[in-house]
Amino acid sequence: MEIIALNIITAIGVIVAVAQIAFLIFKNVSDNRSLRRRDTIRAYNRIYRQMSELKDIFKNISGDSAFKAEPIKTSSELSNKVMDYLTQIESFAVGIRLKVYTFDVFERLTSEDICKNLTSLIDYIEFKRGETHYNKLFDESCELINEIKYIQYCKKNDIKPKRGMYKHKTH
Repeated sequence: MEIIALNIITAIGVIVAVAQIAFLIFKNVSDNRSLRRRDTIRAYNRIYRQMSELKDIFKNISGDSAFKAEPIKTSSELSNKVMDYLTQIESFAVGIRLKVYTFDVFERLTSEDICKNLTSLIDYIEFKRGETHYNKLFDESCELINEIKYIQYCKKNDIKPKRGMYKHKTH
């Protein structure tokens, strides 16, 4: 009888330990999701601020509020700023692909205006690809921009988007 009682107590102890481990794993996964979301928001805010600064510089140099490749090509100051910005976007896009950041949070934060501004830089990216003879220059950025454009198009036209490279959900 004592052996049975001891076995029952041991079994209960094992069940409690397994439940604690499961709870810790769940809590860790939940904490990681929250951190990724918070990091995505912080990175997005940096990108947004940089975009605003870049637009001001562009407008002062070119007199235009929409990014166009020609004025960027002719101003070394603007070209350097745009390259720095595109490098930030590229790092962010790689972070999304590697699940350091979450695509869903980025997609929710990205306004149509930001999407248009990012899209307008694609001509300059094409120019730089030709100049550097490196066809993959800012490739991740372009894929991210195209994915955001596609999702915004679908939302406008009440179409359910099919996810591309950023198809993972992070709820």
